[in-house]
Amino acid sequence: LHPAFYDKNGNEVDYILMSAYEGCIYDTSANAYLKNDEQVADFNNDKFASIAGARPASGLTQNLTRPNIEQMAKNRGEGWHSFGIKTASMEQLLMIVEMGMMNLQTAIGQGVVSITDNSSQSCASFTGSTIGNDTGEAVSSKDYAGTVQTASGKKSICYRGVENFWGNIWKFVYGVNIWGNGKMAGGMPYICSDFNYAESKNTDNYEGAGFTVTKSNGYISAMGYSTKYDWLFMASECLGNSSLPVGDYTYITENLNGYRIARLGGGWTYGSYAGGFYWHLNNGVGNRYRDIGGRLVYVPTVTV
Repeated sequence: LHPAFYDKNGNEVDYILMSAYEGCIYDTSANAYLKNDEQVADFNNDKFASIAGARPASGLTQNLTRPNIEQMAKNRGEGWHSFGIKTASMEQLLMIVEMGMMNLQTAIGQGVVSITDNSSQSCASFTGSTIGNDTGEAVSSKDYAGTVQTASGKKSICYRGVENFWGNIWKFVYGVNIWGNGKMAGGMPYICSDFNYAESKNTDNYEGAGFTVTKSNGYISAMGYSTKYDWLFMASECLGNSSLPVGDYTYITENLNGYRIARLGGGWTYGSYAGGFYWHLNNGVGNRYRDIGGRLVYVPTVTV
């Protein structure tokens, strides 16, 4: 069974749910969704949400870090979490099995990756231009300024109901920390065994994946492998190009000495770098920015 299908107590579950859309925020004090990336989150009380017609929440000025997104997801109730490494890897596996290739921009569509940047704000497009459980590229998408875009590279993509797995805005991925001692290339992924996510941790419920990530930035040419974590898709070598064998880029810290966090997919300006395997493993703990957001996951708890 894929490791995504276990609840907080280690029991097998029949299903999990991943949000259709990138996360926005439900303001509990105003009883309203923040649809325009308003920077007013109350992380202790507001709820992370998935709705059509919203600009994804960003860290433009508010402290939208991995832990704070996780807290807003948990504010929804039992079983709710932010986007985790196991769910991300499950979705990657499903896509490459069905599409028959790892270059998912070729198989499904470019995604929102060619929007002209405006450095004063998040330029992520509005959610909801894809419909239902289809796979492919939207007919059109409304960009952050409200302009309807119809060109490839400016429209949302969808895989079986999950909109913008890549492109539009980076998504934080929790449950994985990258750590190195200065002699481990880009560092080793440490995977959380449960939902007790933490920053700057590589012991106890965080276990090393058994391989180090690539030693330099570049287009992916090989994925790391260990028997226990054979489901994990992170680059161990970056000597490829924008088409083959994967077509996605990886950023790391060379000779990493310390901790880094993970974000996936790319944002509105990343072009061919972006895709379902586009990892940015170069940010320090606590990082937030105007082009980083997240998404929701629901894992039911089995009643024994």
